[in-house]
This record gives sequence, C-alpha cells and structure tokens, in this order.
Amino acid sequence: MEHRDDWLTPEGAASWLQVPQDAVQLAIKEGTLPAITVGGHVRISREAVLAAAQHGPAVNGRGPAASEPEKPPLTELPEPAGFAWIEELNQAEGFVHGWPQHGGGYFREPYPEAWSALVSIGGQKHRVKVGRSSGAERSDKCPRLTVFMEDFPVAEFLRTADGAKVASVIKPNGKKTIADPADLPPLYRRVPTAPYSEITGLSGMGRPKGLALLIEPDDLRSAVHHAAARRLGKLGQPLVAAGG
Repeated sequence: MEHRDDWLTPEGAASWLQVPQDAVQLAIKEGTLPAITVGGHVRISREAVLAAAQHGPAVNGRGPAASEPEKPPLTELPEPAGFAWIEELNQAEGFVHGWPQHGGGYFREPYPEAWSALVSIGGQKHRVKVGRSSGAERSDKCPRLTVFMEDFPVAEFLRTADGAKVASVIKPNGKKTIADPADLPPLYRRVPTAPYSEITGLSGMGRPKGLALLIEPDDLRSAVHHAAARRLGKLGQPLVAAGG
C-alpha cells in the first residue's frame, strides 16, 4: 500500500532531485514524468521520479540525449495512455444529431454512415459513436466526421481543402488550442499536423484556430483516439502514447 510520503508535489520532486522546478514541470508536460491531478493538485510518485531519472530522458530540461535516434513519423494517431478498446468499431445504424442554434431551436444534421464501439478512458467506460455527414445541410457544405461519447460531440473532423485528409483542431485540455508545434503534447509530435485555417481553407469569426491533426478520411480509430485524448486532457492526464 502506498503512503502519503510516497507522493511528491512538483516542488517536492524538484527539491528531492535538486533540479529547477521548471524542469520538473516541463517533464510532466512532455509526458516523460508521469503525474496525476486530483482536485487541481498535481502529485508524482517517488517511484515514477526514480524511473524517469534512471531510464527515461533526464529531468533536467535538456530533453533526450543527442545520441538518441529520432523516431520515424506516424500516419495514424496512437492510442493515448489511459485509453483502451473494449469493443472494436462496428457498423451501426445512421442517426440524426441536433445542434443548438443561436436564437433557440436545433439544427438537425443526419449522419447516414455510423459506427459504434465501447472504450475505456481514464478507467471509465464510454459508448462511442462515429458519424459521417455529407455537410449538405451546412452553409459551408463541408463533409464531416464527428466522434460522439454518450451522444455528446467530442471531436469533429472536416475535409481538407484538397479533399485528401480530414482535420480536427488539437485541444489538449478540450478547450485551449496550440499554435506552436513545439508546444504539442508528445502524443501528437510524430503525426501530420497543420494550421487548421490553412489546411481547411476556412477562417473568420467562430472558426477554430491553431494546429490540427490530419488523418485519412477512413481512419476511424485515430479519430476515436483523438477524441479520447481530449477527455484525458480534461482529466489532467499527460497526453502520451500508450506503452511509452
């Protein structure tokens, strides 16, 4: 059984290792030092600190050693740590989703193509639906791939301007977007990304800003991983690939 003394604050971890506190904060942000957030308080186990210091990139702000080989890029978004498939995606019956409109009422958008799965996110089960719409009912006429959890829309992918990919804004905590690639969580650093407005050709008032994940239009698993990452980010979990 772990005791209270087995857990450290970021300040305590920095003091124990005799390194700057911002180096510990950076290691947590980059996912090289696992941490948990409970009620807004960050805690790190002493075991995780020792493992990161002995086997992973040093908690010293320098990052990986210069001799460490660069990992090749990925075409699919990996499963995030804290996520697991319980039931794989299967074809499901099409559905209609009602989007709230300004001034009241709902805009009803049909999703004639749909898939369903059961997943675990942060230890909690979630029923996932992925729907593909033609966008014909929308003013921009842009096809969409939307991931729902318990019928709530979590992530939306729009077709890129060239029609080759679909794009969804990266929001590590479900709200804040990222403009600088250097600020991307580790989960997204090896997959294709691009500024959302440039890749979709959509801009102006109300349009998302920041970097977007790019995936193949039929890569439903990556779409679900992306939606799960938003949920995990809201829980304060580091966005890193499962298995390191």
